[in-house]
Amino acid sequence: PDGRATAVRVGLNSGALCAGVVGNDSPRFSIYGDAVNTASRMESNSVAGRIHMSQAAARCVRQQDRTLVIASRGVIQVKGKGDMKTYWLL
Repeated sequence: PDGRATAVRVGLNSGALCAGVVGNDSPRFSIYGDAVNTASRMESNSVAGRIHMSQAAARCVRQQDRTLVIASRGVIQVKGKGDMKTYWLL
């Protein structure tokens, strides 16, 4: 409403997950699994205006579209995962 741009951080990962509707009174769609947690860690370790990816996500993106530019961010410490090699989607 005030005309300023919104800065968004994005985290991507690829892997197995479980999804479904949870609850009776107020049902919600939820997703669970290590892949979801890793994507969340990619987002929390990202910076505004950037897309941060795990190695698994980078592999999938490369397979889908080789014209996209992917740059290594290097190895970072990820809570609950240890050292991970991660990438930026530019």
